[in-house]
Amino acid sequence: MNKNFACLVIDDDTDDQAFFLFALTDTFPAATCYFANNCLEAIERLATGLIPPPDYLFMDWVMPAMQAEECIAELRRIPGMAATRFFILSGSAPFLTAEQQSQLGISRILVKQGNVDDLSGLLQSVIIP
Repeated sequence: MNKNFACLVIDDDTDDQAFFLFALTDTFPAATCYFANNCLEAIERLATGLIPPPDYLFMDWVMPAMQAEECIAELRRIPGMAATRFFILSGSAPFLTAEQQSQLGISRILVKQGNVDDLSGLLQSVIIP
């Protein structure tokens, strides 16, 4: 697929970042992907215009420095982020009710995959071509 879009991955594990990038570019070669190691870094880079608001945001649920709920709220306040689709991509799915997920504006909760093919398939199922 040759879909051109941008995504932001917020994850403190650089191995997971590299794995995500490999699966993404394998499936969507024209995609642009930005990375932040934590929520504070993502907020700063977006708020200062260092990176543009992405079409898709994939975020680990458990990270240092800021709780996920607070991070999402802060990210949503940044101009241009209203159209961004938020996904949680975590080692284990957080327990959130459908109402909590909706209130946070999370499109879907995804569990990290163990191989590139599975992650590529997962990305194909959530990224709108």
